[in-house]
Amino acid sequence: MKNIQFIIVLIFVIIIPGVGSSQNNFYNTPPNARAIGFGGSTVALQMDPAATYWNPATISFLTSDFILMNINSESQFNFSGFTKFYPPKFSAGFNVFRLAQGAESYDLASVALANRFNSVFSYGSNFNLGKFENGDFFSSFGFGFFIRSFPNFSSSENSSNRFWNWFRSTDMKNKLSLGIVLHNIPLVNLRNSQELRTGLALKPFQYGPLIHFAYHLNRKNDSFHLGGQINFINKVDLIAGFQDFDLNKSAVGLSAQIFDFIFDVSYRLQTEAVNISMQINFSEPKKDMAQKYRGSGAKKVKNNDYFGGLKEYYKALAYDPEDENINLIVSALREKVDNRRMKIDSLFTLGQSFEEKGWYVNAFNTYRGILNVDPANRKTRKQMKSINSKVNKHIGELYVQGADYYKRNEMSQAEIVFRKILSVNKSHEGANFYIEKIDSIKSFTFSEYYFRGIGYFKQKKLSRALQELNKAIALNPNDKNALDYRNQVEREIKENKAKIASLKRQAENYERRSLFVKANSCYRQILDLDSENQNAKDKLVYLRNYISKVVRSKYYAAKKLYDRKNFQEAIRAFNEILSIDPNHRSSRNYLNKSRRGLDDLLSQKYGQALEQYNKKQYEGSLENINFILDLDPNYDLALSLQAKIFSNINLENLRKKGIQYFQNQDYVNAKKTFNQILEQAPENGEAKQYRDLCETKLSERIEQLFNDGMVSYSEGDYNTAIQVWSRVLNIDPKHSSTLEYIQKATQRLRAIDNIKEK
Repeated sequence: MKNIQFIIVLIFVIIIPGVGSSQNNFYNTPPNARAIGFGGSTVALQMDPAATYWNPATISFLTSDFILMNINSESQFNFSGFTKFYPPKFSAGFNVFRLAQGAESYDLASVALANRFNSVFSYGSNFNLGKFENGDFFSSFGFGFFIRSFPNFSSSENSSNRFWNWFRSTDMKNKLSLGIVLHNIPLVNLRNSQELRTGLALKPFQYGPLIHFAYHLNRKNDSFHLGGQINFINKVDLIAGFQDFDLNKSAVGLSAQIFDFIFDVSYRLQTEAVNISMQINFSEPKKDMAQKYRGSGAKKVKNNDYFGGLKEYYKALAYDPEDENINLIVSALREKVDNRRMKIDSLFTLGQSFEEKGWYVNAFNTYRGILNVDPANRKTRKQMKSINSKVNKHIGELYVQGADYYKRNEMSQAEIVFRKILSVNKSHEGANFYIEKIDSIKSFTFSEYYFRGIGYFKQKKLSRALQELNKAIALNPNDKNALDYRNQVEREIKENKAKIASLKRQAENYERRSLFVKANSCYRQILDLDSENQNAKDKLVYLRNYISKVVRSKYYAAKKLYDRKNFQEAIRAFNEILSIDPNHRSSRNYLNKSRRGLDDLLSQKYGQALEQYNKKQYEGSLENINFILDLDPNYDLALSLQAKIFSNINLENLRKKGIQYFQNQDYVNAKKTFNQILEQAPENGEAKQYRDLCETKLSERIEQLFNDGMVSYSEGDYNTAIQVWSRVLNIDPKHSSTLEYIQKATQRLRAIDNIKEK
């Protein structure tokens, strides 16, 4: 594509100077072959860069970039032009040509600009600079309007006007277009040269002809132009037209498209002149362009730039207006952009009110909020620039105020002020310095409150823990650990309130029934949930006299169990006493003694069990282990030794079973059994020896059975051979020779059966 564009530019460099200087003849014909074929006018058509001359408004609907060159009957270039489309609505065009019109002959260069109002209506203007044959320069301008029937593919633009809805219906697509132009309005060295051009194009049927009517009016004369175009074969059109209903002023032509080139040829009867125009399209295909802008629009929307995204989607829509998805996206984005525009207007008004009050930092941050919504908002950027000096002055005042708060130890107020400064100027050294100091103080204080809260939480002082954690969170509201702990504390406080209420009711019920020990237990459970519960503390003091007798009685009973070395029961009894009175020292002392006595007893029993295990006296060893585990089910050494005992008992049973199989000559099962032993005890030499003997015996048996089968096979007794070989496969299912001969024997049996059937 770049090479093609380079060639095109090169052609222009060569041709354009030649149009103005090297040619001496002027021709009284329109500037391009297509217009000649249509009878001398294309005011209501948007077909090629010659529209810059005929009606500049129409070039906004040329969505591809074109170059057009015309060669007259004397093989000379008399017209060159190009148009460039800037999506979504703007187009520019330029052309130079040589023309004889009446008594005047001149060279003319035109520049045109056009803009779409929507997919139906456009307007445009051109500026003309020319030179008469006598060398005098002149200039003029013109402007035109263009309207076409084109469907409304956007559901958000429906109208209540029936005519408008009909005009923009799918059935009316490109069937009607209107053009009106005020041409050649004089500027310099021209008088009374202006011309009014009007045109109407009709294509009533999809496969019918395109008909174009035009009327030109100037001070000297007027003219009527009628032309038509119809498709002959694929991408080839026939063109015919005449002027002022005079057949002598008629013309015929042909238009053909070959790849990106369009060739127009026309013949005008009056002048007997042939014109050839070549039009080159040097744009990417429209679908590709639509996809390109659709992709860039999606990226902008993804980056939250809805304004930029909508512009890109509008560009995509200019190339592919019938794409349903693009139309839906544009409708949705337009709604979002409208909402954001309302938000921007609201923020802008708020920013101006802050300015009026002298709150320039607030105004600056408000305007910056607008740029977060629309980064390309020029009005906001201009406003921010206008208040920049006032903002800097206001920052200086705030800095003095913040330093004063800091000196008075009003840290929260100082932090608000300094952070406001940093919201505008992140690199402000003074504000950053004070913020670091404030953060350091806050961090130390936060840690103090936080760890104090955790300490109270672990002590079950939940209300105090909640107070300290709230203080920590006030300093650092986003600390996840502090927030998690506070949630946990609040959750436990809520759960504990229900439990405490239930325990309190139970305790009061026990008191009424004189069950003071149970009441005492309930109040102690309340203190476990809430160590600061004053009611539970008072009740325990009140119940102390009632339960002291019970404690004394239980203590003597527990001591007797200790003396009889019934340590397990003694431990249970002393624990029961301590659940009633946790401060009973004698019970705690004897509890420790009972535990040591039980540990000594268990150690003694474990030593006996280990000694018996080493002597392979598994039953006696297991009896001692069971005694230990009855007293302490979690005794690790006993559990480990118990597993070893079970394993050895199992291995011994397997050993006896394997030997029995071997003695009964059941070598298959014997081998399996000894393999099970080796899986648990790989170093067991006896099992290895027996397994190897089994493998030897099985190999001998396989060889004997295979040979017996071969004898039957050679004698033609295939059924007996198969039966014998099946016994081989019971020993070794993968024995290759046996599998091979069973297949052969089976095939021979089938062959015999086939012979018998015949």
